[in-house]
Amino acid sequence: MDLTTSYLGLKLAHPLVPGACPLTAELDSILRLEDAGAPAIVLHSLFEEQIAADPLRTERSPLDPVGYLEHVNRVKESVHIPVIASLNGTTDEGWTSFAGLVEQAGADALELNLYHLSTNLWTSVAPLVQRFVDRW
Repeated sequence: MDLTTSYLGLKLAHPLVPGACPLTAELDSILRLEDAGAPAIVLHSLFEEQIAADPLRTERSPLDPVGYLEHVNRVKESVHIPVIASLNGTTDEGWTSFAGLVEQAGADALELNLYHLSTNLWTSVAPLVQRFVDRW
């Protein structure tokens, strides 16, 4: 059976792609996912608030902007499958300049992770979706 599919312009062997989760946070587990047949990897999201935080931090982790770019690069150099980075944006301009850096780090594609935590149980989904459409 041919399960070949296309996602974000990438041709994948099948549509079962490991999404952002603890398994895609560490290189060792990403390599195990590739060995198990994952057609691509979606890295965890870097949040706009993390991009805006102090970038001169000396301790690096995949949770700070420079550490995230290093993680993207390290993963891309280590696997033979597409690497999809993920940015969480809340404003029009807060994440867009960082998207180019993610591309330079080697990401094959970029997922834009949008969300809104509504505290009103009676709010319809339509206005929330329209908010994102109007914003971007």
